Amino acid sequence: MKVLIVSANTLPAAPSGPAYAAGAALKEGHTVKVFEALFAQDLTGELKKEIITFAPDVVGISIRLVHGYVIDEDAEFGTKYLDLRVRVKEIVEFIKQVSNAQIILGGPGFNYFGPDWLEYLDLDYSIRGEAEQSLPQFLERLGSGEDIHSVPGCVFRQNGAFGKVARKYIEDLDATAFPAYELFDLGKYYEQGICLWSSHQKVLEDARADGQLTDDAALFQGATYMSPQLPRDYMIELVESLRKKEGYTVQVNKLYADHQRDK
Repeated sequence: MKVLIVSANTLPAAPSGPAYAAGAALKEGHTVKVFEALFAQDLTGELKKEIITFAPDVVGISIRLVHGYVIDEDAEFGTKYLDLRVRVKEIVEFIKQVSNAQIILGGPGFNYFGPDWLEYLDLDYSIRGEAEQSLPQFLERLGSGEDIHSVPGCVFRQNGAFGKVARKYIEDLDATAFPAYELFDLGKYYEQGICLWSSHQKVLEDARADGQLTDDAALFQGATYMSPQLPRDYMIELVESLRKKEGYTVQVNKLYADHQRDK
């Protein structure tokens, strides 16, 4: 199937969620493209061109936040409130006008408000939680005409009522796909000072090096990590692709890959 992943994010941030969703679909043999709304100068015009050219069967919209604040010297206390739902609604309504593709939502901004989002956008189906397993299952069942209402993490509206299926946490990260950052124009993130490096990973790394855990780092205890070799191999491949494709000079301070899950 042809899958278009739309990052509906308005505020500057790395597209980690959309990249993982795209990677999961790619790994299962689907044709995938991404659309980053953050950099769009003409949102509807650019999105229309992408949809008409690609003709996706499914459009997955990643919602990072429900609301946010931006610096505005003219606003009270120097910040202005942003209702980020408006941009998502604009995207969904436009896709409905130009395509018959199945629209699904996901992302951290969707997870806690599933039924509310479906009602607000007049949609009938979306997925909560990690997309690495749920998205490929959804695509497989949709393509084969099977029931999609038992996919882990799904939220749906059926016969006028909302239903949901419990999320299934990933136990074997080694079996999941790496994020498909190669589909994104990483140069634009670089130009805006948006880094793909995880500050949370750095917090944990520093805490481990000091022989103690900070309050923030303690959140990661008991988490599931990949085998050491896999992240290293992926980072080497990503760095090499950046050098060849984008012509960047990449500086890596340290590859921290000895995380273990506490049993």
